[in-house]
Amino acid sequence: MIRLNELKQHFKELNSFSKHERMIQVCGLLTAYFQQKNIHPIIVGGLSVELYTRNNYTTYDIDLISDGRDKFDKLFTNELGFNKEGRSWYHQELEISLSPSK
Repeated sequence: MIRLNELKQHFKELNSFSKHERMIQVCGLLTAYFQQKNIHPIIVGGLSVELYTRNNYTTYDIDLISDGRDKFDKLFTNELGFNKEGRSWYHQELEISLSPSK
């Protein structure tokens, strides 16, 4: 479990990772943060295939299935610098797109 200020600090350090590592780190950080709210995001879609195939497939976004979509929205737009684009959020600096679904 991590607190909001720790989450923000970790996000600032993500640029030193490759795109693939950034995506994995973001998922891990979000899982640790939302644990305290009893929300457990699950990686699905392209990133799950990328992990399974050990990078033989490449994706450009993170698809998550999770409860608490409203909590993701507040966190992403108010605290972590993501912009809402349709049903997804995009972080310009990290070049990461996230799509949490129910």
